[in-house]
Parts: sequence; C-alpha cells; structure tokens
Amino acid sequence: MALCCACVPLPDLDSDTLIAINRTSIVARSVFGAAHDVNNALQIIGGSADIMAQRPDDTTATLRAVQRIRAQTERAADVLRVLMDFARAGQPVESRVSLRQIAAQALTLRAHAIRRAGLTTAFDADTAVEATVRGQRDQLLQAILNLVMNAEQALADRAGEPITVTVTAAPARVELTVMDRGAGIQADVVERLFTPFVVSSASERLGIGLAVTRLIARSQGGDVTIETGPAGTRAILSLPAAS
Repeated sequence: MALCCACVPLPDLDSDTLIAINRTSIVARSVFGAAHDVNNALQIIGGSADIMAQRPDDTTATLRAVQRIRAQTERAADVLRVLMDFARAGQPVESRVSLRQIAAQALTLRAHAIRRAGLTTAFDADTAVEATVRGQRDQLLQAILNLVMNAEQALADRAGEPITVTVTAAPARVELTVMDRGAGIQADVVERLFTPFVVSSASERLGIGLAVTRLIARSQGGDVTIETGPAGTRAILSLPAAS
C-alpha cells in the first residue's frame, strides 16, 4: 500500500483545529445518507397512510399501517437526532457514557453508505457488553465514526463483506474493535497513518481520521492501535473503564 501526502506545505494545526476539521468532514459525508434514510421513511409513511385511507374498514390493514408509520417515524427521528447532535459541536462535556450506545449511533449514521457499498455490519446493540467509560460522548462518536469509515474504505469493491464491531470489558479497560477483511496494511506504514494528512491511497480525502482518533483517545486516557495482516485489519479503541 503506497503512502501519499499533500504536495504543498501544510500549516501546523493544533489538536482542536484538527478535530474540528475532521468533524466537519464527517458531517458532510453523512448528510446525504441521513437525507436518503429519512426520504425512504417518509415514502413508507405516505404509502401506509394511503392504505389507511383506501381501506378504512379493514382493521388488520389499518393496524399494520399504523405500526409501519410508528416504526418509520422513530427511524427517521433517530437518524436526524444523531446527526444533529453530532453536528452541533458544543463544548466537550465529560460524563459516563456507554460505548455500546455510541457504536450503535455511529452505525446509524453510516448505515446508508454501508448499504450503498454493498457491505454489511455485524453488531448487535441488544446483546453487546454494556461497557461504560468516562469521556466526552461527541468526541468518542467522532473517533468511532473514523474507524468505521476506514473499514468502509478498506472494503471498497468487496461487496458482501462485513464490518464487525465488538465491545469488550475488563475490570480496568474497555475496548471497542472495528474489524474488516480487507487487504490489510503494510506493517511498516501503519504508524505513519497516525500522522495528519498522510493517506494510504490517492482515493482518500483528508488523511486525518486516525490522527484525530488517537488525539481523542489519548486525551481521554486511552489509545487506538491497529492490528493488520493479509486477512484484514482490526482497529482497537481502548479506554479506561468508568469506576
């Protein structure tokens, strides 16, 4: 895998600026998917309302239509809420947060892009470990989104492959792993990918996702590491468990 970097001198940006640039990039890349999901939900709601109007005496059909309307309304509201909360970028507030819940939000935001690429996800929010850490929710969501989008890129042109997200907990540490079965990364270039504006291919955008993820993790007492080989790549976000 060849490394690339910008061909012009780059400014020496501080951590807050890098995080802000990365956040803006993620929002821009997620808006289309969110709009598509909401539009689909509205079409289903409209169709269900038509059924209710055309078959007012059919109790079974009406009940099913109401259930579809309720489910799609919740789906659309959830997508918009997650995107709007993430886009606000208010002052970072530290609190007790569930990595399981944040992982589910990240996959909600990326659901359309993942489906459009012909990929799947392997993550069960109902059965995953309820691992709690003390950190800044918005920044942790940003870090996980970066890892998920890296996995998407690693699986480009590999339709049907899964992006596997797992959460594990030990007495003192919590780990969230994002795994792909892509071609892997050469071991001697992995660490350089944590340098801002260094990218692994010309198709990548800014090349700051992993750098920002490590900044966020280390600022909250954790770290992010990469394990890679011919069978794929595992990105591991490790954080102190909340007492």
